[in-house]
Amino acid sequence: MTQKTCANNALNFNFYADPGHAWLAVKRAELLNLGLTALSISACSYQQGGMVYLEEDCDAQYFLTALKQAGTDYYITEKSSNRTSKIRNFARFALTEAELRAIKAATQTTWLQVDSLLMAASNTHTMAGVGQ
Repeated sequence: MTQKTCANNALNFNFYADPGHAWLAVKRAELLNLGLTALSISACSYQQGGMVYLEEDCDAQYFLTALKQAGTDYYITEKSSNRTSKIRNFARFALTEAELRAIKAATQTTWLQVDSLLMAASNTHTMAGVGQ
């Protein structure tokens, strides 16, 4: 996982790894602040409470790339375990209808564009071997 060392006002994320996979823990609000990036997050990521656990292969990279493009500084603290992570038992990530409507309103995106973005994200994950 890429780690970026930054200023005092940088965002801090925990990166949890078990023997088979890893996830970047992100506050749901931080993900939603990136608008269209939230549409690219697959059901391979998990959620619980106000946190989203972005799977390492694609979703975490989408998020970190969007932060970089927005000029947002961040750093990552890695936390590894030799045991299966409890994250695997959390609910799969999904945006609520209210969140989808908020993204649409904030970005002036039409539902047709949202559907196209979701389809493109789905195809990208499938081609990369994720989400199957």
